[in-house]
Amino acid sequence: YIYILLISLSSQVIPCPKEPKIELSRTRWITVSPRGELFVVSGDNHRSAIWMYNQSRKGWKILKESRKTRYQYLRIAEDQAEYKAVVLLTCDAAQNRILLFVVDHTGTLINEYDLTKTYKLDECIKNPASAIVDSLGNLLILDYATSRLWALLSNTKGMRHIKEIVIPAPLGPQEALGITAHGDWIYMTCFARREVICLRYLVNGALVSSCCSISSETPKSDRRAISLPRPTRKPNQV
Repeated sequence: YIYILLISLSSQVIPCPKEPKIELSRTRWITVSPRGELFVVSGDNHRSAIWMYNQSRKGWKILKESRKTRYQYLRIAEDQAEYKAVVLLTCDAAQNRILLFVVDHTGTLINEYDLTKTYKLDECIKNPASAIVDSLGNLLILDYATSRLWALLSNTKGMRHIKEIVIPAPLGPQEALGITAHGDWIYMTCFARREVICLRYLVNGALVSSCCSISSETPKSDRRAISLPRPTRKPNQV
């Protein structure tokens, strides 16, 4: 069995979800919403799943099960408090996609989006292994295949631009995995070198001038996805 240990004033041990069956050797990625809602994703190339923990029933609810995928890395992309919903961000390492899932407080999957398809990210990014949304709404993506770092910049004028965040000492393929950001800085784990790379990528809210720009306009049909999705309709199949 695999367990989740919650430590507060008193400890609580929660068994990880057992269904659907996913190889025990695969990582269970966990995140918590601002309201304390607990989410887990995992996948093993045969199937993936996203779960939400039901505190009152002391059990897991399957939000999404998908075949021939491998979900990995999980973050809260946005808290939509007015809708009592959150937007979950994960990567599908089997099909090289970045996915968003909108989930309400009852554990209902309201909507889902394939950002790789919407913004044609596969033209720049081969294997999006980890991704986060920073405090300004920029989507930061680490390409595991090339160890290059990218930013899908938020823009209020109806366009999003994809830019590379240049790493001063370039990394080799598959040398880095896992990123986080705080303030103007991004942190990237480089397991090949056994170090954490700290890089300032913002100055006064703008990407540093040394970044290499590759810009593209959001297709008109996808303008609704300029900001993170709102829970307005039933989910599409992803």
